[in-house]
Amino acid sequence: MLRLRIQKLSITFTATALIIGSGTSFASAESSQLNPRDVIDDYRILRSSCAQMQDEERRDCFARLNQQTEQYQNAKERIKSAQMLGLRLTSR
Repeated sequence: MLRLRIQKLSITFTATALIIGSGTSFASAESSQLNPRDVIDDYRILRSSCAQMQDEERRDCFARLNQQTEQYQNAKERIKSAQMLGLRLTSR
Protein backbone atom coordinates (compact mmCIF):
# COMPACT_ATOMS: atom_id res chain seq x y z
CA MET A 1 0.00 0.00 0.00
CA LEU A 2 2.80 2.39 0.89
CA ARG A 3 4.63 1.50 -2.32
CA LEU A 4 1.53 2.37 -4.38
CA ARG A 5 1.21 5.75 -2.65
CA ILE A 6 4.86 6.51 -3.30
CA GLN A 7 4.43 5.62 -6.99
CA LYS A 8 1.37 7.87 -7.27
CA LEU A 9 3.23 10.70 -5.57
CA SER A 10 6.19 10.20 -7.90
CA ILE A 11 3.93 10.27 -10.98
CA THR A 12 2.16 13.39 -9.74
CA PHE A 13 5.46 15.15 -9.04
CA THR A 14 6.87 14.21 -12.45
CA ALA A 15 3.76 15.34 -14.31
CA THR A 16 3.66 18.61 -12.37
CA ALA A 17 7.31 19.24 -13.19
CA LEU A 18 6.58 18.63 -16.88
CA ILE A 19 3.72 21.11 -16.85
CA ILE A 20 5.78 23.75 -15.10
CA GLY A 21 8.80 23.05 -17.30
CA SER A 22 6.82 23.29 -20.50
CA GLY A 23 5.82 26.80 -19.52
CA THR A 24 9.34 28.02 -20.24
CA SER A 25 8.68 27.72 -23.97
CA PHE A 26 6.15 30.51 -23.54
CA ALA A 27 8.64 32.90 -21.94
CA SER A 28 8.99 34.86 -25.16
CA ALA A 29 5.23 35.00 -25.74
CA GLU A 30 3.20 38.04 -24.87
CA SER A 31 1.94 38.10 -21.29
CA SER A 32 -1.65 37.68 -22.51
CA GLN A 33 -0.70 34.36 -24.09
CA LEU A 34 0.88 32.66 -21.09
CA ASN A 35 -2.29 30.71 -20.40
CA PRO A 36 -2.51 27.64 -22.68
CA ARG A 37 -6.25 28.11 -23.21
CA ASP A 38 -5.60 31.66 -24.42
CA VAL A 39 -2.93 30.44 -26.85
CA ILE A 40 -5.38 27.86 -28.24
CA ASP A 41 -8.23 30.37 -28.51
CA ASP A 42 -6.03 32.94 -30.25
CA TYR A 43 -4.73 30.33 -32.69
CA ARG A 44 -8.25 29.16 -33.56
CA ILE A 45 -9.47 32.72 -34.09
CA LEU A 46 -6.53 33.45 -36.39
CA ARG A 47 -7.09 30.18 -38.29
CA SER A 48 -10.74 31.07 -38.79
CA SER A 49 -9.94 34.57 -40.04
CA CYS A 50 -7.24 33.24 -42.40
CA ALA A 51 -9.80 30.96 -44.00
CA GLN A 52 -11.95 33.98 -44.88
CA MET A 53 -9.14 35.94 -46.54
CA GLN A 54 -8.03 35.78 -50.17
CA ASP A 55 -4.87 35.90 -52.26
CA GLU A 56 -1.74 37.50 -50.76
CA GLU A 57 -3.49 38.46 -47.53
CA ARG A 58 -4.50 34.82 -47.03
CA ARG A 59 -0.95 33.56 -47.67
CA ASP A 60 0.46 36.07 -45.19
CA CYS A 61 -2.13 35.11 -42.60
CA PHE A 62 -1.39 31.41 -42.93
CA ALA A 63 2.34 32.18 -42.68
CA ARG A 64 1.66 33.89 -39.31
CA LEU A 65 -0.48 30.93 -38.31
CA ASN A 66 2.33 28.56 -39.20
CA GLN A 67 4.69 30.51 -36.92
CA GLN A 68 2.29 29.95 -34.01
CA THR A 69 1.74 26.24 -34.60
CA GLU A 70 4.43 25.11 -32.16
CA GLN A 71 3.02 27.26 -29.35
CA TYR A 72 -0.47 25.93 -30.14
CA GLN A 73 0.72 22.31 -29.97
CA ASN A 74 2.62 22.96 -26.74
CA ALA A 75 -0.47 24.56 -25.20
CA LYS A 76 -2.59 21.54 -26.14
CA GLU A 77 -0.03 19.23 -24.53
CA ARG A 78 0.03 21.34 -21.34
CA ILE A 79 -3.75 21.13 -21.08
CA LYS A 80 -3.72 17.39 -21.68
CA SER A 81 -1.08 16.94 -18.96
CA ALA A 82 -3.05 19.08 -16.54
CA GLN A 83 -6.22 17.10 -17.23
CA MET A 84 -4.37 13.86 -16.51
CA LEU A 85 -3.54 15.30 -13.10
CA GLY A 86 -7.11 16.37 -12.54
CA LEU A 87 -6.26 20.06 -12.87
CA ARG A 88 -8.36 22.56 -14.79
CA LEU A 89 -6.72 25.47 -16.57
CA THR A 90 -8.99 28.46 -17.05
CA SER A 91 -8.87 31.06 -19.77
CA ARG A 92 -8.67 34.83 -19.62
